Amino acid sequence: MGTPVVDSQHSAMESLATRITHLYFSSEFNGLRDELEKIYRRTGNPKAAKQAFQDALYTLMVQEEVDLYKAKLLE
Repeated sequence: MGTPVVDSQHSAMESLATRITHLYFSSEFNGLRDELEKIYRRTGNPKAAKQAFQDALYTLMVQEEVDLYKAKLLE
């Protein structure tokens, strides 16, 4: 039997999937996504739901990074 193939980025991808799952099920994400989708629909964006999902996820991921950075500064 050969050596198992392990992707060098497996750990990073697993961590990213965990972060996204945590954010997706948060009330903050769902509230922001709903609010953005309403705004995008009013402005006539034909992909309002998709764009709102993407923007809400990106916003909360960035906020998470900022919070981690601030915490490191306080150490």
